[in-house]
Amino acid sequence: MYFTEISVLEHTEQIKEGYSRSNKNEAARQILSHYGRQYALGMRLQTLETLFKAESVIMKYSSRGEVVAAS
Repeated sequence: MYFTEISVLEHTEQIKEGYSRSNKNEAARQILSHYGRQYALGMRLQTLETLFKAESVIMKYSSRGEVVAAS
C-alpha cells in the first residue's frame, strides 16, 4: 500500500540529527535552524554545479564560434 521508508529516513535525518547537534535548549528552534542550513547548503551546491557546467560549455567555443576544446 504505502511505502514509509522514505519518511522514516527523512525523520531520522531532519529530527534526530538536528536534535543530536543541538544543546537541548530550545531544541525545536535549533532543529529547524539545522535543517535550514542543510537545505541552504544543498541548494548552494546545486547552483555551483550548474554554473560550472555552464561555464565549461561556454569555454569550449572561441569568439568565432569554433570549438576550442572538446570534452
